[in-house]
Amino acid sequence: MSVKAFIGGAGCGKTYHLMEALEIALIDEPLEPHQKILALTFMHGSRRRLEDKLVQINTVKRRFECSTIDSFAWRIIGRWRTLVTDLGMQTVTHDEYEKVCYAASLLLQHDFIAKWVAKTFPCILLDEAQDLTIERLAIFQALSPHVKLFVAADEFQCLNENLRPNPACEWIDTLSDVTELTIQKRTNNQDLIGAANSIREGNPPISGNKFKVSPGYKPGLAGSWVSNDIGWYGKGKSIAIISPVSGNYLNNVIEWVNSKTTSKKTGHIK
Repeated sequence: MSVKAFIGGAGCGKTYHLMEALEIALIDEPLEPHQKILALTFMHGSRRRLEDKLVQINTVKRRFECSTIDSFAWRIIGRWRTLVTDLGMQTVTHDEYEKVCYAASLLLQHDFIAKWVAKTFPCILLDEAQDLTIERLAIFQALSPHVKLFVAADEFQCLNENLRPNPACEWIDTLSDVTELTIQKRTNNQDLIGAANSIREGNPPISGNKFKVSPGYKPGLAGSWVSNDIGWYGKGKSIAIISPVSGNYLNNVIEWVNSKTTSKKTGHIK
């Protein structure tokens, strides 16, 4: 059938373009009464975000299923259990995720099984494809000749060191219909955009008026800085403290912000 892929950084509209491409496909070829859209991703968080987006598409009319790839793979195995045994993988259990996905990919290499999936799910959305292991990617490579597949990925967002080089992004590079998205849609804060671009290029982020990098050698110093910034920019708003690590330092910073005040009377936030 066809594969249409979108690549680009966070906030560049990959999921938006997935939905837009799906809408166009459904106008050209509407779902038949027995058919649904299948939306798959690796993590539950992105699965829920896909679900929220699909609900808003009128042409879908809630005729969709959102699932993790592992759950979908287990469904395939459950349906074709006898064939799994014939393949010599009768001991696969639901919590052996890589084995489950590998077995499902082998099953889907049989055209009659892939076509069985396509008969119910002619259009499949795959979000956050950069998180796919080789076993999970093989599922979509087997399905791609039989369905309309819409894929979104950003190699930079893959945090798994074992996926370097990234198998899904290498596969996307071989496709003919790939759109690279470069315009940031999530914010117009040029300081933040510039810092993000610097990090993606392997350079340190640069401080600006609305994005700042400040040293916090001790929890008290970092807590004071966070409290003052919340008091100045975040008063009355929802805020989040995001850290790449957890541990005593982070916990002490949060405790400082929650229990103490600065000389400017900021802090003691619950």
